[in-house]
Amino acid sequence: MNLAELNRRKFLQLVLLIGAGALASCSRKENAYLIATEGTLPKSWLKVLPTPWSFKSIKVDKLEKTYKNSLTNSADLIALGDGWLNSFEANNLSKINNPDLTLNLDYQAKFFLDLHKRSLANCLLPVGVSPWVMLFRNGDPWLTEAREKWDILLDPRLEGKIVFPKSPRLIMSIADQIGNGNDLKQLRTQALTLDDQNASNWILSGEARVALLPMQQCMKSINRDPRLRIALPRMGSPLHWTILIRPKSGLEPLPESWVRKTWELPLMGKLLSEGWIPPLPHRNIKKTLEINGQSYYSKFLPQEEVWSNCWSLEKLDSSKQQQLELRWQNSAP
Repeated sequence: MNLAELNRRKFLQLVLLIGAGALASCSRKENAYLIATEGTLPKSWLKVLPTPWSFKSIKVDKLEKTYKNSLTNSADLIALGDGWLNSFEANNLSKINNPDLTLNLDYQAKFFLDLHKRSLANCLLPVGVSPWVMLFRNGDPWLTEAREKWDILLDPRLEGKIVFPKSPRLIMSIADQIGNGNDLKQLRTQALTLDDQNASNWILSGEARVALLPMQQCMKSINRDPRLRIALPRMGSPLHWTILIRPKSGLEPLPESWVRKTWELPLMGKLLSEGWIPPLPHRNIKKTLEINGQSYYSKFLPQEEVWSNCWSLEKLDSSKQQQLELRWQNSAP
């Protein structure tokens, strides 16, 4: 082979490399969009979104329509609570394909993923978890028992004073933990309203004495109002998961370094104080805090006994959905 042929080959290889790079750059967007409702993700985390990412907030009343439209439109990444997973199918989503993230998950996060079909679980990345708790206003008469079990919700003194989430399934899940598990109808008679979006306002106004909320939605109110206290029953609680999913139409890769920021200080400590728990083993979180002299943040982690008693809700198929709808209808007060 002479020198001219060698130089020609190198030149062609260089052209191919440049062309491949150009195609790759053309396949990515100048701006990538993460969408979620306001409050789904902590503001302190959104502030450190890397380039080229931008956050788009959507309203709750347009949530399902927006999510479905986003599967074929502008979203590159979607953050949502696990209750919205019934709106999605695996064939509309991209796999996460990031074992460096998923292998580090806590056993509760792995249990949560195992509740879903493998095809869907491969498309989900849990990024935060918060147990559902009881938020009391002037709750001294009930707090001791409330920190043991959910049965306190049947106390006659709380009739018409409880704000439940607008989720029949979650209410049924809690009813199954009370008494002999057949107290759904009685539990529903205790309700003032079903309105988790405005639950804190009901409590602050004094019209309700207790509301059921994810812990992360209570912390701001607790810090501002000394009359408010929370109770996480020792018997465990449903878990509220925040998930990242990637529509197949999205071109921008998952921002792994951004996810990992929640696993590190100082952001981890701030998020813990807001009731947002990274989905990592608690021993790993505590070790990180201890090494950095910030073990006081550990008080925001549930005790291991309580944590092991917590549970997640699976994605329902149509048959189970119909069964729960019938149960709900039959339990009307």
